Amino acid sequence: MTCQVTGEVSDNNLTLAGGKLILSREGAETLMKEIQENFVTK
Repeated sequence: MTCQVTGEVSDNNLTLAGGKLILSREGAETLMKEIQENFVTK
């Protein structure tokens, strides 16, 4: 399975959203950081 953020191929990648999103640990951390940055109240 290939991470959609980092491109890392691993059987240990996470499958989320009913199989629509595949993330490595690094990809998940990157995505969480971006989500948090975009939802910070100003």
